[in-house]
Parts: sequence; structure tokens; C-alpha cells
Amino acid sequence: MSSVIDIVFERRVKGFEVADWYDFASVYFEDEFEALAKRLGVTHLGAFYSDDPNSLDDAFDEDFFDDPKELDQLKEKMGPEEFFDPGDALKSVTVLRDYLKKGLSSRKKSERKEVDFASDNLVDELTQVETALKLAKAQGVKFHFVLTPD
Repeated sequence: MSSVIDIVFERRVKGFEVADWYDFASVYFEDEFEALAKRLGVTHLGAFYSDDPNSLDDAFDEDFFDDPKELDQLKEKMGPEEFFDPGDALKSVTVLRDYLKKGLSSRKKSERKEVDFASDNLVDELTQVETALKLAKAQGVKFHFVLTPD
């Protein structure tokens, strides 16, 4: 089962429409992307991950665990859903996006590797994330990233 990354706000953000949203690149949580954030001196986007422990009810059926208490223990270990200040993530998103955009614009399309083409989409996604976080920040709405089944 594959997953995509979505953004969850603690309440509605005026001006943000889910229909306009890309499915975030799962690269956000990959080690290489985390290392890039570290090299650039910003917080990696995985630091803004959280989820509602009750989402595990949908992820596992009742026959998955030998002991029904295992699911409850997993939920407890997961901890409560946490929301973050969008201002804390804005710097990371902007720095990462600008770095990738600069790298793409410094090469001609004919010189790009296959991986670079995916970066065009990633730059677009990070721009949308930036826009959403700016809206949320202006409205005082916290957020988190979450993995959802594809």
C-alpha cells in the first residue's frame, strides 16, 4: 500500500481549497530530503508530521493483532495528534523550494536528469504548501502533515 502526504489544519482556512491541492510528494519524509534540509539549515518537513491515533482503527482490522490491547498500546505510543505553528514551517518550505528552483533553472531542460523533472512538480507543490501555510498563519490556524493511503 502506498501513501501520499496531505496537510491537515486544526480548523478551516479561508481561501484554501482542498480541490486545488496536489498530493504531496512522499519525498518530504525521505532521508535524502531530510539531509538536504539539514544542509540548508532548516527544519525537515517530517518534523511537522502528526496524526490522530484513532486513524489506526481504519489502518488495521480487528483480526490484525493477536491481542486487541496491542492496538490500544500502539495508539498510546503514537501519542495525541499535534498541530504546529505554520510560521515554523514556512522558512523550511521556502528555503527548500527556492533551492530546488534555483537548481532547475541553472540547467537547460535537455541537460536535466529524470529525477530533475520530478523536481518541477516538487517546486510547484512546495509553492502551494507555502501559500497554504501563509493563509493559515494569517488566520492563526495550526497544521500538520499526515500520511494517507493512496
